[in-house]
Amino acid sequence: MENRGFLYVVSTPIGNLEDITLRALRILKEVDIIGAENIRRTKSLLNYYGIKKGIISYRRENQEKMAKKMIKFLKEGKDVAIVSDAGTPGISDPGAYLVSRARDEGIRTIPIPGASAISAAISVSGLPYSEFLFLGFLSSQKRKKKKKLLEFKEIKVPIILFESPHRLLETLDLAKEILGNRKILLFKELTKINEEIKVEYLEELLKELDAANIKGEYVLIIMPKEEAEETEEDITDELDMMLKEGKSTKDIAKYISEKKGIPYRKVYKKCLERKKNFYGG
Repeated sequence: MENRGFLYVVSTPIGNLEDITLRALRILKEVDIIGAENIRRTKSLLNYYGIKKGIISYRRENQEKMAKKMIKFLKEGKDVAIVSDAGTPGISDPGAYLVSRARDEGIRTIPIPGASAISAAISVSGLPYSEFLFLGFLSSQKRKKKKKLLEFKEIKVPIILFESPHRLLETLDLAKEILGNRKILLFKELTKINEEIKVEYLEELLKELDAANIKGEYVLIIMPKEEAEETEEDITDELDMMLKEGKSTKDIAKYISEKKGIPYRKVYKKCLERKKNFYGG
């Protein structure tokens, strides 16, 4: 039986070099070769942990050629690790192409989970949602970017984007023009020294940002269009019904907040008011 190697999809830090798992470090030490989107950054990581390993360039520009090369290694029984510029491969990077090719060849692919800018941003967002739409990097062409934003204008869940510094202002301008003055969470350089988190409405954020100081990588979470005040009144009947069923205030607030897209605190406060009316307390 042919002895094939394994393809390991290894998550690496998005900034702070300590954000890597013990398993990832072990795999990087054990594999025969590492395919890296950014050789310089990967070498810095390996040097930090004293790992000496051969690295080959695997980028979107050469993905077809280098995927063939790595598939050949794998068929020869060599183990290969693929790492992205930062974070988890296969998300807005060329990793997905190699994984797909390896799977077509019957080669086992093994995820080594870890850091991700998406999960890092969500974890400190306080979003009252269990769903979101991830669009990655929008097109660098303004027309295509505008079309994509228009496509999801009415969606009722947060939209998560990645953006580079030189396109940030244009993207924010377009978002305000197409989606309106929505609340946005802006995450700059997550886990790095200059990490910064802003929560603003688009109009105010655009006034605050200084083009000269826009540096590093960004994650944007654009909130859904805020419902009119009458929406809060629309939940009264549902609140009353759930209170009559004996459900807890916290459970009711969580359920309706996620269902209607209304901030948890507002629903919780409304729930307490209705409960007071019910029990006269």
